[in-house]
Formats: sequence, C-alpha cells, structure tokens
Amino acid sequence: MAKLDLLVDYCTTDGDAKSVQGLQEAMQEIFDPLWSVNRLADTIHRGQSQFREVLRAKFSVGMFPGATKAQRNDIKIAFANDLKLRSHGIMKCLFAKYNGDRQQISKCLPRIVKSVVNCYSGNCSDTCRWSITLCNGGIKTSWWYKSINLSSHGLQNGSLKPNKTDKLLIESLLEMKLSQTALNQMQFFSNTNKCESVNRTISTYLPKNKNFSRNALGRASAAVLKVNNKRDVALAKTLKAVGCGLGRKSRAVVALKKIRKHEIYDCAHKKYGSNLTG
Repeated sequence: MAKLDLLVDYCTTDGDAKSVQGLQEAMQEIFDPLWSVNRLADTIHRGQSQFREVLRAKFSVGMFPGATKAQRNDIKIAFANDLKLRSHGIMKCLFAKYNGDRQQISKCLPRIVKSVVNCYSGNCSDTCRWSITLCNGGIKTSWWYKSINLSSHGLQNGSLKPNKTDKLLIESLLEMKLSQTALNQMQFFSNTNKCESVNRTISTYLPKNKNFSRNALGRASAAVLKVNNKRDVALAKTLKAVGCGLGRKSRAVVALKKIRKHEIYDCAHKKYGSNLTG
C-alpha cells in the first residue's frame, strides 16, 4: 500500500478482528499522523448477530404455533433464520435499485420495516405490494409461500400471532439491519467472506502446527492460485509452468473435469442445502 500511495478510509471487519487498528497505525506511520480508518460492519456477521438476537428475544407465549414448547422453539428458530435472510434480501434489493444511494435507501427503510412487521402479523396484502419487502401479497406471490423457512414448517399468512409488544420487538430486530444506523455501518454492503475463504485455504496449505522454512512462499502462492482458479485450472496452470502441459483429450483432463463438476456441486450444496438434484 505504501508503494502504491494507497490510503485506506474504510475497512470491513467481523467485529473481532484488530485489522482496523493495524491499518490505522500503518496509515498514520506512512502518510498522516492524524489519519483515521473507519470500521464498517460485515453484512453476513450482522445477520448472524440478528439471528442470535431473535433466539434470545422474549416473545409472548401465543406468538408461535405449536402444541409443545419444543415445537414452538423449532418454529422460533425457523423465524429467526427467515428474518435474517429477509432483511439481507431487502437491503440487497435496495442497494441494487438505488445503486447504493444511501439517502434514497434511508427514506424507504421506516416504511419497509412497518410493512414487514404487518406481513409477519398476517396483514401483508395491503402494504407489501407498494414497498420492497420481498412479498407481493396474494398466495403464490407472498413471502409466506416463497420462504423456505416458513413454508417448510407449514406456516401460512396468519400463522404467527404477535401482540403489540411482539410487534415492537420484531421492529427492533429488523432495525438491526434495516435502519439509518445500520445503513451507516454497512454503507458499502460489503463482507469478509472472500478474505475468510482465502485464509481458510491458506491454513490448509500452511497449518499453524508445522513450519515450512523452505517452501512456505510456494505453498502460500499455491493456495492463492487455487482460490482464484479452482482446483482443476490451478493444477493445469502449475503443470504448464513446469513444462508439463496436458492434452485436450487426455485422461488427466477428463479427471480434472470430474473434479470441477464435483466441486461446483459441493459449493451449490453448501449454499442451497438439500434442494438440489443431480
């Protein structure tokens, strides 16, 4: 960064990392003693915090359907997941619609939060149609029908019975991601997923319990090559670099194509769960 004269204004972290402090000290040492690096919240980690807060929330006894406490807790977990995913989806749609214009987005948020609370209360047809809530009312166009978390537990419009206190609680939970304060903390809608993916890959090539005094740099480079190109392309590029190119129809190429196919399926399975075939 010093060689490129790159100044860092913002840094997205998961909240536990000390990267912001380290960046700020580096910027102050190299460029300006008064330079300040602003920390931004990771959208994914904020969603996880939102999920945990829903689980901790004390809703009324009649809020969730179920004959036993275990059944109600199961539905509460599904609701927590749903609220987390819906909040993320709404914010993603807002950033796409207004091209990241925070002033325009902030004007919509109070109305959207009220509409989502009404939707969970069973009154989605009146308000959801005119704001970005991922719900269009109706039957097959409603969020209740489209949501995997709600539909998989047999929940339909009107299944949840929130009282006034519950509605205020749902509103405050939504505002963890759908409010002016949250928008300021996530103003670029960025996350650290790619960084964490690279770190996990590097840790497999360079485990902390071993020392690689001779080839540590090569192992780290191989890890980055794999992240950027997937396993099959990374191997093909490595072989080409040492003068061992692969023929187009060789058995090795066929095997690498199978590896790529399995890798793509595994990634999709982790993302979408068991809703896959093939």
